[in-house]
Amino acid sequence: MSPAYQKLNKRFFPTGIVAGMQSKLATDEQSSYAKAGTVAEEALTNIKTVMAFSGRSKEIQRYEDGLVDAKVAARKRGAISAIGVGLMWFIIYASYALAFWYGTKLILEERHCVCEDPPKQPTYTAETMLIVTLKNTQLVKPRTFMRLVTRIFNFEGFL
Repeated sequence: MSPAYQKLNKRFFPTGIVAGMQSKLATDEQSSYAKAGTVAEEALTNIKTVMAFSGRSKEIQRYEDGLVDAKVAARKRGAISAIGVGLMWFIIYASYALAFWYGTKLILEERHCVCEDPPKQPTYTAETMLIVTLKNTQLVKPRTFMRLVTRIFNFEGFL
């Protein structure tokens, strides 16, 4: 298995679990709707018999009973979906927080390099931190971002 596939597989593992649970609950919901639909179809097909024996309220009750299971499955599916999306965004924001915290820590640890005699160029700068962070989000190619940042800002004198 290629490393890229392993990384992709790990990244989408929680999403796969949520999708599998949603799929099962959607199937349960659809089967409940099918049962309720069968009751309605049966009542409409035999409308003369239902009306002759005053069975309207009984058929309505049978239909509503069939919808109860669908409502329960729909609520479960909504809750699973909400938990899955919440978990996904928590992981994204937590990884951003970790990246910015660690990047800032590395920048501050090398701040003394600029003050030495002769001054050394620090390995970690704000520019490097932003490039690494945006590279991990796959939003911008690092070279493109680096060119953009160096044109707009002068990070050499930042620290």
